[in-house]
Amino acid sequence: MNKNVITVLQVLPALVSGGVERGTVEIDNAIAQRGWNSLVASSGGPLESQLKGRVIRLALNSKNPLRILLNAYLLQAIIKKNNVDIIHARSRAPAWSAYLAAQATKKIFLTTFHGAYNIQNRIKRCYNRVMVKGQGIIAISEYIKSHILKSYGIAQEKITVIPRGVDLEKFHPEIKPKKIGLPQNKKIVMLPGRITRWKGQHIFIEAMRELDALGVIIGKVESAGYAAELKRNLPANIFILPQTSDMPGVMANADVVVSASIEPEAFGRIAIEAQALGKPIVATNIGASLETVIHGSTGFLIPPANPAAMKDAIREVLKSQRNWVNACRQNASQYSTKLMCQKTLNIYEKLLKR
Repeated sequence: MNKNVITVLQVLPALVSGGVERGTVEIDNAIAQRGWNSLVASSGGPLESQLKGRVIRLALNSKNPLRILLNAYLLQAIIKKNNVDIIHARSRAPAWSAYLAAQATKKIFLTTFHGAYNIQNRIKRCYNRVMVKGQGIIAISEYIKSHILKSYGIAQEKITVIPRGVDLEKFHPEIKPKKIGLPQNKKIVMLPGRITRWKGQHIFIEAMRELDALGVIIGKVESAGYAAELKRNLPANIFILPQTSDMPGVMANADVVVSASIEPEAFGRIAIEAQALGKPIVATNIGASLETVIHGSTGFLIPPANPAAMKDAIREVLKSQRNWVNACRQNASQYSTKLMCQKTLNIYEKLLKR
Protein backbone atom coordinates (compact mmCIF):
# COMPACT_ATOMS: atom_id res chain seq x y z
CA MET A 1 0.00 0.00 0.00
CA ASN A 2 1.33 3.42 -1.03
CA LYS A 3 1.68 5.55 2.11
CA ASN A 4 2.26 8.73 0.09
CA VAL A 5 -1.32 8.93 -1.24
CA ILE A 6 -4.70 9.45 0.39
CA THR A 7 -6.13 6.45 2.24
CA VAL A 8 -9.87 6.06 2.79
CA LEU A 9 -11.39 3.52 5.16
CA GLN A 10 -15.08 2.68 4.68
CA VAL A 11 -16.89 0.85 7.48
CA LEU A 12 -20.22 -0.96 7.27
CA PRO A 13 -21.89 -4.01 8.88
CA ALA A 14 -21.51 -6.52 6.02
CA LEU A 15 -21.11 -6.89 2.26
CA VAL A 16 -24.05 -9.14 1.40
CA SER A 17 -26.53 -7.06 -0.67
CA GLY A 18 -28.37 -3.77 -0.62
CA GLY A 19 -27.90 -0.09 -1.36
CA VAL A 20 -25.38 0.54 1.43
CA GLU A 21 -23.21 -2.30 0.19
CA ARG A 22 -23.46 -1.36 -3.47
CA GLY A 23 -22.54 2.23 -2.71
CA THR A 24 -19.52 1.05 -0.73
CA VAL A 25 -18.28 -1.10 -3.62
CA GLU A 26 -18.78 1.72 -6.12
CA ILE A 27 -16.83 4.22 -4.01
CA ASP A 28 -14.10 1.64 -3.34
CA ASN A 29 -13.68 1.17 -7.10
CA ALA A 30 -13.62 4.94 -7.67
CA ILE A 31 -10.99 5.43 -4.94
CA ALA A 32 -8.79 2.78 -6.53
CA GLN A 33 -9.28 4.29 -9.98
CA ARG A 34 -8.20 7.68 -8.60
CA GLY A 35 -4.96 6.03 -7.46
CA TRP A 36 -5.71 6.34 -3.75
CA ASN A 37 -5.64 3.56 -1.15
CA SER A 38 -9.01 1.97 -0.37
CA LEU A 39 -9.79 -0.08 2.73
CA VAL A 40 -13.19 -1.60 3.48
CA ALA A 41 -13.94 -3.00 6.94
CA SER A 42 -17.00 -5.21 7.48
CA SER A 43 -18.01 -8.64 8.75
CA GLY A 44 -17.70 -9.90 5.16
CA GLY A 45 -19.98 -11.13 2.41
CA PRO A 46 -20.12 -12.07 -1.29
CA LEU A 47 -19.65 -8.48 -2.51
CA GLU A 48 -16.07 -8.57 -1.20
CA SER A 49 -15.12 -10.10 -4.57
CA GLN A 50 -16.06 -6.82 -6.28
CA LEU A 51 -13.74 -4.67 -4.16
CA LYS A 52 -10.51 -3.35 -5.62
CA GLY A 53 -9.12 -2.20 -2.27
CA ARG A 54 -8.06 -4.10 0.80
CA VAL A 55 -10.65 -6.12 2.75
CA ILE A 56 -10.60 -6.00 6.55
CA ARG A 57 -12.77 -8.45 8.48
CA LEU A 58 -14.27 -7.21 11.76
CA ALA A 59 -17.55 -8.06 13.51
CA LEU A 60 -18.98 -4.67 12.59
CA ASN A 61 -22.46 -6.15 12.22
CA SER A 62 -22.76 -6.44 16.01
CA LYS A 63 -24.76 -3.93 18.08
CA ASN A 64 -23.36 -5.24 21.35
CA PRO A 65 -21.88 -2.21 23.20
CA LEU A 66 -18.82 -4.18 24.31
CA ARG A 67 -18.19 -5.35 20.75
CA ILE A 68 -18.59 -1.78 19.49
CA LEU A 69 -15.89 -0.66 21.95
CA LEU A 70 -13.63 -3.53 20.95
CA ASN A 71 -14.10 -2.66 17.27
CA ALA A 72 -13.18 0.94 18.06
CA TYR A 73 -9.93 -0.26 19.61
CA LEU A 74 -9.17 -2.54 16.65
CA LEU A 75 -9.97 0.22 14.16
CA GLN A 76 -7.52 2.54 15.92
CA ALA A 77 -4.72 0.06 15.24
CA ILE A 78 -5.82 -0.32 11.61
CA ILE A 79 -5.96 3.45 11.12
CA LYS A 80 -2.47 3.96 12.54
CA LYS A 81 -0.92 1.03 10.71
CA ASN A 82 -2.33 2.05 7.33
CA ASN A 83 -1.99 5.82 7.78
CA VAL A 84 -5.72 6.33 7.12
CA ASP A 85 -6.76 9.90 6.26
CA ILE A 86 -10.54 9.58 6.07
CA ILE A 87 -12.97 7.24 7.84
CA HIS A 88 -16.31 6.94 6.07
CA ALA A 89 -19.10 5.27 8.08
CA ARG A 90 -22.28 4.02 6.44
CA SER A 91 -24.30 2.48 9.29
CA ARG A 92 -24.89 3.26 12.96
CA ALA A 93 -23.22 0.46 14.95
CA PRO A 94 -19.97 0.53 12.93
CA ALA A 95 -20.20 4.33 12.89
CA TRP A 96 -19.88 4.41 16.69
CA SER A 97 -16.74 2.30 16.50
CA ALA A 98 -15.38 4.44 13.67
CA TYR A 99 -16.23 7.69 15.45
CA LEU A 100 -14.44 6.65 18.64
CA ALA A 101 -11.43 5.51 16.60
CA ALA A 102 -11.41 8.77 14.63
CA GLN A 103 -11.51 10.80 17.85
CA ALA A 104 -8.61 8.82 19.30
CA THR A 105 -6.48 9.14 16.15
CA LYS A 106 -7.64 12.66 15.19
CA LYS A 107 -8.68 11.60 11.69
CA ILE A 108 -11.47 12.90 9.47
CA PHE A 109 -14.82 11.23 10.17
CA LEU A 110 -17.54 11.26 7.50
CA THR A 111 -20.96 9.59 7.39
CA THR A 112 -23.56 8.70 4.78
CA PHE A 113 -27.21 8.72 5.84
CA HIS A 114 -28.73 5.84 3.88
CA GLY A 115 -32.13 5.90 5.57
CA ALA A 116 -34.59 7.73 7.83
CA TYR A 117 -33.63 5.93 11.02
CA ASN A 118 -36.31 5.32 13.63
CA ILE A 119 -36.34 8.02 16.33
CA GLN A 120 -39.35 6.98 18.41
CA ASN A 121 -37.54 7.42 21.74
CA ARG A 122 -34.51 9.12 23.32
CA ILE A 123 -32.39 5.98 23.29
CA LYS A 124 -32.88 5.52 19.54
CA ARG A 125 -32.25 9.21 18.88
CA CYS A 126 -29.01 9.03 20.88
CA TYR A 127 -27.94 5.87 19.04
CA ASN A 128 -28.67 7.49 15.67
CA ARG A 129 -26.89 10.73 16.53
CA VAL A 130 -23.49 9.28 15.69
CA MET A 131 -24.48 9.70 12.04
CA VAL A 132 -24.45 13.51 12.43
CA LYS A 133 -21.13 13.66 14.30
CA GLY A 134 -19.01 13.68 11.15
CA GLN A 135 -17.14 16.69 9.78
CA GLY A 136 -19.24 15.97 6.72
CA ILE A 137 -22.61 14.26 6.23
CA ILE A 138 -23.81 12.82 2.94
CA ALA A 139 -27.59 12.50 2.47
CA ILE A 140 -28.66 10.20 -0.36
CA SER A 141 -31.67 12.36 -1.29
CA GLU A 142 -33.32 15.68 -0.52
CA TYR A 143 -35.90 13.69 1.42
CA ILE A 144 -33.17 12.33 3.73
CA LYS A 145 -31.61 15.78 4.08
CA SER A 146 -34.96 17.17 5.25
CA HIS A 147 -35.28 14.29 7.71
CA ILE A 148 -31.82 15.00 9.17
CA LEU A 149 -32.50 18.72 9.58
CA LYS A 150 -35.91 18.11 11.15
CA SER A 151 -34.77 15.33 13.48
CA TYR A 152 -31.33 16.43 14.65
CA GLY A 153 -31.21 20.21 14.29
CA ILE A 154 -27.71 20.40 12.84
CA ALA A 155 -26.28 23.10 10.59
CA GLN A 156 -27.49 22.73 7.02
CA GLU A 157 -24.03 23.42 5.56
CA LYS A 158 -22.71 20.17 7.07
CA ILE A 159 -24.97 18.15 4.76
CA THR A 160 -24.26 17.41 1.10
CA VAL A 161 -26.93 15.66 -0.98
CA ILE A 162 -25.36 13.01 -3.23
CA PRO A 163 -28.03 10.77 -4.78
CA ARG A 164 -27.26 7.10 -5.32
CA GLY A 165 -26.05 6.18 -8.78
CA VAL A 166 -26.93 3.83 -11.60
CA ASP A 167 -24.50 2.43 -14.15
CA LEU A 168 -25.82 3.98 -17.37
CA GLU A 169 -23.89 1.53 -19.53
CA LYS A 170 -25.13 -1.50 -17.63
CA PHE A 171 -28.72 -0.22 -17.55
CA HIS A 172 -29.22 0.86 -21.16
CA PRO A 173 -32.24 0.78 -23.53
CA GLU A 174 -30.33 -1.44 -25.96
CA ILE A 175 -29.71 -4.19 -23.38
CA LYS A 176 -30.86 -7.56 -24.73
CA PRO A 177 -33.71 -8.97 -22.59
CA LYS A 178 -32.86 -12.12 -20.66
CA LYS A 179 -35.24 -15.02 -21.20
CA ILE A 180 -37.36 -15.48 -18.07
CA GLY A 181 -39.76 -18.17 -19.28
CA LEU A 182 -42.99 -16.17 -19.40
CA PRO A 183 -45.87 -16.57 -21.88
CA GLN A 184 -45.31 -14.68 -25.12
CA ASN A 185 -47.31 -11.82 -26.67
CA LYS A 186 -48.30 -10.25 -23.36
CA LYS A 187 -47.32 -6.90 -21.86
CA ILE A 188 -45.12 -7.25 -18.78
CA VAL A 189 -45.47 -5.15 -15.63
CA MET A 190 -42.55 -5.69 -13.27
CA LEU A 191 -41.98 -4.98 -9.59
CA PRO A 192 -38.31 -5.55 -8.71
CA GLY A 193 -37.07 -5.27 -5.13
CA ARG A 194 -36.69 -7.05 -1.83
CA ILE A 195 -39.72 -9.13 -0.92
CA THR A 196 -40.82 -7.55 2.33
CA ARG A 197 -44.16 -5.99 3.27
CA TRP A 198 -43.19 -2.33 3.10
CA LYS A 199 -42.21 -2.78 -0.55
CA GLY A 200 -45.90 -3.30 -1.30
CA GLN A 201 -45.95 -6.48 -3.38
CA HIS A 202 -49.42 -7.29 -1.99
CA ILE A 203 -50.72 -3.95 -3.31
CA PHE A 204 -49.18 -4.72 -6.70
CA ILE A 205 -50.92 -8.11 -6.83
CA GLU A 206 -54.30 -6.52 -6.17
CA ALA A 207 -53.66 -3.86 -8.81
CA MET A 208 -52.79 -6.51 -11.41
CA ARG A 209 -55.97 -8.53 -10.93
CA GLU A 210 -58.03 -8.61 -14.15
CA LEU A 211 -55.46 -6.58 -16.08
CA ASP A 212 -54.60 -7.93 -19.52
CA ALA A 213 -50.88 -8.11 -18.74
CA LEU A 214 -48.38 -10.26 -16.87
CA GLY A 215 -47.21 -9.13 -13.45
CA VAL A 216 -43.68 -10.09 -12.40
CA ILE A 217 -42.35 -9.83 -8.84
CA ILE A 218 -38.62 -10.39 -8.56
CA GLY A 219 -36.17 -9.97 -5.71
CA LYS A 220 -34.53 -11.34 -2.62
CA VAL A 221 -36.93 -12.81 -0.05
CA GLU A 222 -36.42 -10.95 3.23
CA SER A 223 -39.59 -12.24 4.90
CA ALA A 224 -40.41 -15.89 4.28
CA GLY A 225 -43.80 -15.50 5.93
CA TYR A 226 -44.72 -12.58 3.71
CA ALA A 227 -43.50 -14.43 0.59
CA ALA A 228 -45.71 -17.40 1.51
CA GLU A 229 -48.65 -15.03 2.04
CA LEU A 230 -48.14 -13.56 -1.44
CA LYS A 231 -48.19 -17.02 -3.04
CA ARG A 232 -51.56 -17.87 -1.53
CA ASN A 233 -54.44 -17.04 -3.89
CA LEU A 234 -52.00 -15.71 -6.50
CA PRO A 235 -53.75 -14.61 -9.74
CA ALA A 236 -52.84 -16.58 -12.85
CA ASN A 237 -51.21 -13.52 -14.44
CA ILE A 238 -48.70 -12.98 -11.58
CA PHE A 239 -45.28 -14.65 -11.48
CA ILE A 240 -42.77 -14.52 -8.62
CA LEU A 241 -39.17 -14.98 -9.74
CA PRO A 242 -36.07 -15.49 -7.56
CA GLN A 243 -33.33 -12.91 -7.12
CA THR A 244 -31.01 -12.57 -10.12
CA SER A 245 -27.52 -11.23 -10.72
CA ASP A 246 -28.65 -9.94 -14.12
CA MET A 247 -31.24 -7.36 -13.12
CA PRO A 248 -30.72 -5.21 -16.26
CA GLY A 249 -31.42 -8.21 -18.50
CA VAL A 250 -34.52 -9.18 -16.54
CA MET A 251 -35.88 -5.62 -16.29
CA ALA A 252 -35.34 -5.19 -20.03
CA ASN A 253 -38.39 -7.47 -20.51
CA ALA A 254 -40.71 -5.00 -18.79
CA ASP A 255 -43.10 -2.63 -20.53
CA VAL A 256 -43.59 -0.74 -17.27
CA VAL A 257 -41.80 -0.96 -13.92
CA VAL A 258 -43.54 -0.41 -10.58
CA SER A 259 -42.28 0.80 -7.20
CA ALA A 260 -45.15 0.03 -4.80
CA SER A 261 -43.51 0.99 -1.49
CA ILE A 262 -45.96 1.86 1.27
CA GLU A 263 -43.23 3.58 3.32
CA PRO A 264 -40.95 6.32 1.95
CA GLU A 265 -37.93 5.24 -0.06
CA ALA A 266 -34.73 6.92 1.15
CA PHE A 267 -33.71 6.95 -2.52
CA GLY A 268 -35.03 3.93 -4.43
CA ARG A 269 -32.63 2.81 -7.16
CA ILE A 270 -35.28 0.77 -8.97
CA ALA A 271 -36.99 3.92 -10.22
CA ILE A 272 -33.73 5.23 -11.71
CA GLU A 273 -32.64 1.84 -13.07
CA ALA A 274 -35.99 1.53 -14.86
CA GLN A 275 -35.66 4.99 -16.40
CA ALA A 276 -32.04 4.28 -17.42
CA LEU A 277 -33.43 1.33 -19.39
CA GLY A 278 -35.95 3.67 -20.99
CA LYS A 279 -38.86 2.13 -19.06
CA PRO A 280 -41.71 4.23 -17.64
CA ILE A 281 -42.11 3.93 -13.87
CA VAL A 282 -45.23 3.90 -11.70
CA ALA A 283 -44.19 4.81 -8.14
CA THR A 284 -45.82 5.87 -4.89
CA ASN A 285 -45.70 9.60 -4.21
CA ILE A 286 -43.72 9.44 -0.97
CA GLY A 287 -40.04 9.76 -0.06
CA ALA A 288 -37.40 10.25 -2.73
CA SER A 289 -39.65 9.02 -5.55
CA LEU A 290 -40.97 12.59 -5.62
CA GLU A 291 -37.45 13.62 -6.72
CA THR A 292 -36.62 10.81 -9.13
CA VAL A 293 -39.88 10.37 -11.07
CA ILE A 294 -41.29 13.15 -13.27
CA HIS A 295 -45.04 12.70 -13.16
CA GLY A 296 -46.52 12.49 -16.63
CA SER A 297 -43.11 12.56 -18.31
CA THR A 298 -41.14 9.53 -17.08
CA GLY A 299 -44.10 7.75 -15.50
CA PHE A 300 -46.75 8.38 -12.88
CA LEU A 301 -46.81 9.04 -9.14
CA ILE A 302 -49.69 7.52 -7.18
CA PRO A 303 -50.84 7.41 -3.54
CA PRO A 304 -49.34 4.54 -1.49
CA ALA A 305 -51.41 1.44 -0.61
CA ASN A 306 -53.95 2.26 -3.33
CA PRO A 307 -54.43 -0.68 -5.74
CA ALA A 308 -57.08 1.17 -7.76
CA ALA A 309 -54.80 4.14 -8.44
CA MET A 310 -51.95 1.77 -9.31
CA LYS A 311 -54.17 -0.18 -11.72
CA ASP A 312 -55.26 3.05 -13.44
CA ALA A 313 -51.66 4.28 -13.81
CA ILE A 314 -50.43 0.93 -15.17
CA ARG A 315 -53.35 0.80 -17.61
CA GLU A 316 -52.58 4.36 -18.73
CA VAL A 317 -48.95 3.46 -19.50
CA LEU A 318 -49.87 0.22 -21.28
CA LYS A 319 -52.37 1.88 -23.60
CA SER A 320 -50.11 4.87 -24.29
CA GLN A 321 -48.50 5.18 -27.73
CA ARG A 322 -45.81 7.48 -26.32
CA ASN A 323 -42.11 6.73 -26.69
CA TRP A 324 -40.90 7.07 -23.12
CA VAL A 325 -37.23 6.31 -23.76
CA ASN A 326 -35.74 9.76 -24.28
CA ALA A 327 -37.40 11.44 -21.29
CA CYS A 328 -36.63 8.50 -19.00
CA ARG A 329 -33.03 8.24 -20.11
CA GLN A 330 -32.44 11.98 -19.81
CA ASN A 331 -33.79 12.04 -16.26
CA ALA A 332 -31.71 9.00 -15.26
CA SER A 333 -28.52 10.62 -16.59
CA GLN A 334 -28.34 12.98 -13.61
CA TYR A 335 -28.14 9.94 -11.29
CA SER A 336 -25.15 8.16 -12.80
CA THR A 337 -22.73 6.11 -10.70
CA LYS A 338 -19.88 8.10 -12.21
CA LEU A 339 -21.39 11.38 -11.01
CA MET A 340 -22.13 9.97 -7.56
CA CYS A 341 -18.53 8.78 -7.16
CA GLN A 342 -17.07 12.06 -8.40
CA LYS A 343 -19.14 14.08 -5.92
CA THR A 344 -18.11 11.79 -3.07
CA LEU A 345 -14.42 12.06 -3.87
CA ASN A 346 -14.87 15.84 -4.08
CA ILE A 347 -16.18 15.76 -0.49
CA TYR A 348 -13.11 13.79 0.60
CA GLU A 349 -10.81 16.37 -0.97
CA LYS A 350 -12.78 19.27 0.50
CA LEU A 351 -12.52 17.81 4.02
CA LEU A 352 -8.80 17.16 3.60
CA LYS A 353 -8.19 20.81 2.61
CA ARG A 354 -9.87 21.96 5.79
